[in-house]
Amino acid sequence: MAQPKKRTSNSRTGSRRSQIKLEKPALIFCDKCHQAKVKYQVCPNCGTYQGKQIISK
Repeated sequence: MAQPKKRTSNSRTGSRRSQIKLEKPALIFCDKCHQAKVKYQVCPNCGTYQGKQIISK
């Protein structure tokens, strides 16, 4: 297997790692109760998902 010929500098390593970060979850508003919820998940407030009652509250 090939080996690197030169040491990777700290700035080059940092530039590469600058794109590796956590992102905020995309929030949308529930159609039924209008509370903020995470996309593609059941609403924790009213228990609906895509207009259907999933969890009885």
